[in-house]
This record gives sequence, C-alpha cells and structure tokens, in this order.
Amino acid sequence: PPPAPARRPSPHPPGARPSTETDATLTLPRPAPSTDNGWSPEADAVPVGAGSVRFGTWRQCAGHGLVLYNAPPAESDERGVAVARQGTAVVVVERDRTRQGDLRRLADRLRAAGVTPLGFVLTRNGRG
Repeated sequence: PPPAPARRPSPHPPGARPSTETDATLTLPRPAPSTDNGWSPEADAVPVGAGSVRFGTWRQCAGHGLVLYNAPPAESDERGVAVARQGTAVVVVERDRTRQGDLRRLADRLRAAGVTPLGFVLTRNGRG
C-alpha cells in the first residue's frame, strides 16, 4: 500500500484543542520573530485583526498602548488594582456571577486608587 500522507503538526499545544463552546477561552499563539510577508511583530505582541495585543505580567509597565492583564478577582487580590494605576482599566465581568454591588465596590476602589474605569465588558454565563 502507498505510504500515508504526512500530517502537518498541530498549531495547538499538546492536549489543547480548540473548543466548540462560544464562550471558551481563546488561546492565541505567539508569533515568530518575522513572518513570510516580512512583517515583524513586536516582542510579546500577538497580531489581532489590523493591530496587535501585547501580553505581560502585572509587574510590567503599561506604557505600550494596549496591555492585557489577567488579574485575580479584585475582592480577594490587590494586583489588578495595582496594575490599573499604571493606565486605564477596562473591567471584564461575568454575567449572572458578578453582582451589581460587587461591581460598584470595584469601581469605587479603582477611583479611590486614582484609576478611571474606561468601561466594563459583560461576558456570557456559559449556560447555553
């Protein structure tokens, strides 16, 4: 029998498969230093649409345009509020899990820390 065609390697890390769930976390691959078209993305930046998103840790400075930080819930951890002091905060909240009172307290804490919340993003609850 003829040999089986060679399979291309998966772009996903071992054990990670894209979810069919619409609310699943999207895993963005890190770009190579340069691409076939000669475009070189900035270090730690991922091309998204016509622009790029830079990823960093909470200790890094937010002076690079848009920086996304995945911080623990602000009620139990100060790191998100500490990072927000470096720039403007857009808060992501989960529908049906984040109470309005909690959101008001967070907005008050951000304002007390000198941060103006730019806005709030409401995600789906993941229940159909």
